[in-house]
Amino acid sequence: MSQLRLFVALDLPAEIKAVVAQVQTRLRVAEPSNVVRWVDASGAHITLKYLGVTSQVAQIKAELDRLAPQQQPFALHTTQPGAFPHTRQPRILWLGVGGALPALSGLQRLVETHLAPLGFPMEPRAFSPHITLGRVKQGDQPQSPAVHFDLGSYRPFLEWRAAELVLMLSETGPQGARYTPIHAVQFDAR
Repeated sequence: MSQLRLFVALDLPAEIKAVVAQVQTRLRVAEPSNVVRWVDASGAHITLKYLGVTSQVAQIKAELDRLAPQQQPFALHTTQPGAFPHTRQPRILWLGVGGALPALSGLQRLVETHLAPLGFPMEPRAFSPHITLGRVKQGDQPQSPAVHFDLGSYRPFLEWRAAELVLMLSETGPQGARYTPIHAVQFDAR
């Protein structure tokens, strides 16, 4: 069986992906150099569990098929941009997520728990939900102090309902990573 690089995520509606593109545009103006590798906004998502390279596609799909229908949709919204590990030395630029965070964190833990028996180790770090905007290239730092200001000053707010789990395929190439949904399971809409 073929090996695929996979992760479990919440995909985002088109209007949220448009906000991601707007935030990226604003930050590109603040940091016009090529220090940041921007993600393709059309593939924006919230990662719940990175699985890595695996051939267990059928087993993962079966677990998601069992888990998702037991969940209720919940409301999320965008918050201000930020950076990991911190804005003074950013490695990852992100758009924050707010709303029903207890439901989101609970879902993330359930995904971890359901996939652990398949050999996917539990993530030791605390879950920090975000939408990745870009990654700072190794060894580089944004030159413009405006990036640091803009990360905290721009507060887009748009709400949506999380209503499905998605198994995503991650393919890397010269233009960066491309994410393709390969399996989606709706939450219980009752």
